[in-house]
Amino acid sequence: MTERAIALLKETQATRVLGDCRELDAGPSLGAVYWLVNDYADRGVPKETRIALVHSEAPQVLELAQFYETVCFNRQYEAKTFRTRAAAEAWLCSGVAA
Repeated sequence: MTERAIALLKETQATRVLGDCRELDAGPSLGAVYWLVNDYADRGVPKETRIALVHSEAPQVLELAQFYETVCFNRQYEAKTFRTRAAAEAWLCSGVAA
């Protein structure tokens, strides 16, 4: 799924991404999340990309979402996690930084 999203970013020159993960009960390991974000630059994800991630209420998914946000911040990617799609969309359309 990530490969397709990155391809679409490049193809359309988009700078906003909305990931809706509300249906997830579990997710990848913390290590997989770390390496995914670590590889963004090598895969050509522009630094100006804003990423909003809507997460489920499952405790393990919430932890992964927060970790994802932190790893993105450490790699200079603007990402923020949200509990609702409306909040994520509002942030993506605003000029407010993560």
